[in-house]
Amino acid sequence: MTRLKLVTLVIFAVGISALMTTDLAAQEGAALVKQRQTEMGQMGKAFRAVKPILKGENTNVMDAMPSAVTWHTNALKIVANFPPDTGRDAVPDSRAKPEVWSKRSEFEAAAKN
Repeated sequence: MTRLKLVTLVIFAVGISALMTTDLAAQEGAALVKQRQTEMGQMGKAFRAVKPILKGENTNVMDAMPSAVTWHTNALKIVANFPPDTGRDAVPDSRAKPEVWSKRSEFEAAAKN
């Protein structure tokens, strides 16, 4: 194999590898966005289940226990569910606001409360 063919083959292999890595990262980002959307949806349903208790329409607070567990479990993952490169610019299906990343310290502080 000539040196030119070898160099061409190496450049081609590096290019394919870079494309595959980029595609894999995009797929992982899209999967994470889908996961966080699912978890946020679960939190919304959990809140709707607690609403009658908050309004005083249901006085059995034990009815809120499954919802509280869902909220707690998903809330612990909030910051981790918004890593870099999972915003609208990288994953078009993302509905996350750009401020999650541009004001990261504020986002993390709010997530702790």
